Parts: sequence; C-alpha cells; structure tokens
Amino acid sequence: MLELNLSACSQVSDAGLLSVARHCTAIENIALSCCRSITGKKLKPLFGDQKRASDIKLLMVNGSKLVS
Repeated sequence: MLELNLSACSQVSDAGLLSVARHCTAIENIALSCCRSITGKKLKPLFGDQKRASDIKLLMVNGSKLVS
C-alpha cells in the first residue's frame, strides 16, 4: 500500500496507527486530517527509522490533535 487516507475517521485510534506503522512498510502518503482521537505517538516505528521516514512524501494532519 502506498497511500492511506483516514481523514475524518472517528474510529481511528493510536493502536490502529501502530498497526499501520508496523505493517505498511511501503507507505508514502498518509492523511490523518481531523482524526481527533489520535495522538500520533504510535507513529514512531514509521518515523523513528531514517530510511522509512525519508520515504514519506505526504503527511496530512490538519485538524488533528497530534503531539510532537
């Protein structure tokens, strides 16, 4: 999977994002706009690895409560 759009999905959780980060190893575009129940802490497997992080071309999080 190269692209995932979960924008405005109220059922998206940090646990779901952790699963995406662990199993979608070729993902390039992620849209999480207006996903108010996620913190983004579980995206660390995706961005903690320099190679995988450099493969991300688009991350949309506007309207979400992601922590830095």
